[in-house]
Amino acid sequence: MCPTKWSSASVSECIMRSFQENLSIFTDNTTNLLIQISELNELREQLRKAQLSARRWQQPMRRKKNATERFSTSLKTDS
Repeated sequence: MCPTKWSSASVSECIMRSFQENLSIFTDNTTNLLIQISELNELREQLRKAQLSARRWQQPMRRKKNATERFSTSLKTDS
């Protein structure tokens, strides 16, 4: 707090103290915002990976035909 009786020294001290307090608050807020942005980016990446994984599971799995299946398929198309 600033004193009620003002002298030139106390005014400058008050201004400096106020500036330092404001700077400290600004720095803390900036740090907290950067942390939150980082957390949001991590969550966004986790969501992207989960969505890709879900898409893979929704797509029908295609398996390679074995030799017998290829042969029977070719007989059906030849006739």
